[in-house]
Amino acid sequence: RSMKIPAMLPHTVELINRHDALTELCVRLQHADALALDIETINWWDRAAERVALLQLAFRERERIYVAVIDMLAELDLTALRAPLEMSLQTKAIHNASYDAVRLARHYRIFTSPIYDTMLAARRSGQKKCSLQAQVAAHLGIELDKTEQRGDWSRRPLSHEQLHYASLDAACTLLLYEQQRERGLRGDYELKERPSKPVETLLWEIAKEPEQQTTQ
Repeated sequence: RSMKIPAMLPHTVELINRHDALTELCVRLQHADALALDIETINWWDRAAERVALLQLAFRERERIYVAVIDMLAELDLTALRAPLEMSLQTKAIHNASYDAVRLARHYRIFTSPIYDTMLAARRSGQKKCSLQAQVAAHLGIELDKTEQRGDWSRRPLSHEQLHYASLDAACTLLLYEQQRERGLRGDYELKERPSKPVETLLWEIAKEPEQQTTQ
């Protein structure tokens, strides 16, 4: 489903909680120049119980900003996400990649690349206030309301406020990335943990898993 949010930053939000919608999204992502990635987690304080609840991907389509909010608790087959997140040459802008990208690798073995970390770029440029809220206020003139940051992201259905919050963070990360690139900042970041096998091999093995399970 889609909805337009009349906010300080016009953008369109799409909640992805069906496999066919995820497949269609991955096709659309192939045509984007860059993606901004953000996640929301539950039980973040307990590594054993921690889960990724949402994955938000912001991108431009015909100059308009779209944000796909993927419900990671909907038991979706995420194999299709590996192509745009791992194999594509598109830049993935993340604010604090050491949190978001590391958790995608830890929980789903999705190794995002190439990554531009907007927080790292701000630090490298000598800025002291490098949170997304501070950077967006200083460079985009947008005040982010962080009330929902510690909300219950396991609740379904998600509230309008939760969708707004999640989508706005991703959209602002995309705008911040574009603005930082114009300023000539450098935000390159690489995951320390990388797959030991080529991505193409991993994809083939994942595709074969259902067949192997049925033969056991």
